[in-house]
Amino acid sequence: MAEEKKVGSFKYYVEDCKRVFPLDYSQKEIEDTQKLREGSHLINRTTLRNRVCENQLFRDFFHWMRYDEPWNGEVYANAIPLELLPFFKLYIQEIISDGRFAKSIEKSDGHGNDGKGFYNKLLQYSREEEQKRKIDESEFYWTRQLYENIEFQASVVESLWENEYMLRVRGLNEMIGELTPTQQLEMFQIMINHLDNEIVMASRYKKRDVENKANGERSLVRFLQTFPQSVILKCRKRVVTEKSGKPVYYDVDDIQLSEPVEFSGKKKEAEQIVVRTMQDAFRKISGNVKNSVHIKKAARRDYCRKLNQEAAKSSFQIDYENAVAYLNICVEDYDLKKIRQQIEQRAITYYGAAFRGENAAPGMFRSNPDGSWPQGEINGMIESLILGNYNSFCAFHSHWVGFIADTRYEVNRRYNYFKNIERLVAEDPDYAENKELYEREKKSYLAYLREIMPSKFLETFVVGEKISDEQELPLAEKIVSTCNEAATKLGAVPFEWLNVARMRDCIYRYNWVLTAEVGLQHFPGFNEHDVNLCQALILCNIAEKYDNCCKDVEEYIVLLTKAVKEMKKQ
Repeated sequence: MAEEKKVGSFKYYVEDCKRVFPLDYSQKEIEDTQKLREGSHLINRTTLRNRVCENQLFRDFFHWMRYDEPWNGEVYANAIPLELLPFFKLYIQEIISDGRFAKSIEKSDGHGNDGKGFYNKLLQYSREEEQKRKIDESEFYWTRQLYENIEFQASVVESLWENEYMLRVRGLNEMIGELTPTQQLEMFQIMINHLDNEIVMASRYKKRDVENKANGERSLVRFLQTFPQSVILKCRKRVVTEKSGKPVYYDVDDIQLSEPVEFSGKKKEAEQIVVRTMQDAFRKISGNVKNSVHIKKAARRDYCRKLNQEAAKSSFQIDYENAVAYLNICVEDYDLKKIRQQIEQRAITYYGAAFRGENAAPGMFRSNPDGSWPQGEINGMIESLILGNYNSFCAFHSHWVGFIADTRYEVNRRYNYFKNIERLVAEDPDYAENKELYEREKKSYLAYLREIMPSKFLETFVVGEKISDEQELPLAEKIVSTCNEAATKLGAVPFEWLNVARMRDCIYRYNWVLTAEVGLQHFPGFNEHDVNLCQALILCNIAEKYDNCCKDVEEYIVLLTKAVKEMKKQ
């Protein structure tokens, strides 16, 4: 019977000899439904009664759904909760198909079978429901509860370690045998350092979670006994009455049916009756009115829709799905051209900023709130690899960026330094002829040129050697064209000062620094042409590092996917 509690909800009291909810499935309904489809493991009423409804494994659960006191020896379960029908179907099918699983359950200990097959079926079912979650018939509301169960968590994580981690360990061991002793030693050191770090981390986790014995004492029976109750607690608002031992009641949301059900009353000229709300549906179904089958179908559909809307992924499910998505990168076939475009797009974000003289903060481009990536997990891998590459660049060359950003600042800074030298000369005329000072500044300047010199210029621009008259123009053109091409590629505007004529002046100034007599005007690194030459070479170097980054990331993905696919074939 149903009674109004408040706007938006109503109380539904559980009665003996009836289903807990009018929407629950009777044993006969399930049997009749099974007869309508083909299959090797059909579920009948006898199987339902023996394996579920009157089974001691679930008796406490079914009693709990009705009463707030411990089970008293009576069995009231004559229906399967709507929210748990798929779960119990999968359970019965596993009982029928796996004799070892069935014997383990009968012993009521769960230790004879760890339930891997059953857990895997639940996992597969949950993935299928997530794939069709936008479809009204999807049942992901209860599968998401799986990922909050410690027994299920332990099982799926253990599977990852057994199947994916050990696969890579075995594959790497085979590959190591093909390397030289020097390469093996280098890799050994890297792997040992990484493993030691993880050992320390695991030791810390162990100390923090010393009371958590779930991983070591996983029980299939405990999972079967606790999971159904956790689903009901999430889906239904169970309320205990004041009198102990009396049936509980449920606070049910009185939602509007998306498709109201119409039917005629019992009288010959009865008015048309329309069931529009969940409360009306509960009343009519409990009263076994005409067309209650159609009412039940509509109410079940909308009830499940609401559960889907309220079901959120747990943090564990998000992390697990992200891990699986990453693993799938290695087994799926990807369009290499598309991957290359993704790599270039992400690399431009970082190296383009550096080219413009800006600091792109590492990690500024993140995934979605749930941990997934807008363009798939492959994009997450690309982002991680590029970020690692860019971080290495920043670790050694971040000072370049400030050099590029503001020519005037750099020139002024060096001009002020130059004016300081002028002051020293005014105080001591011999200071300008100080060969030791001159050589020190020239050495510093040439060392900086070597640091920023792109590899593509190493043959034509040997730092410390004079550039010939025949090489001046080709070198100037090459530097300018490289910078302009990079600017277009990296989304930057070419610098106004960057032209062939200016670059020839810079090269001429470089030769002058190398060959001129000691004098104040010849001190290297303090002329605007010195600054412009450094800036141009830095831009060329950043463009080169961008190209190398793209090549390295692409090669990484190609080699990884190829290697893992080969491992899975063996």
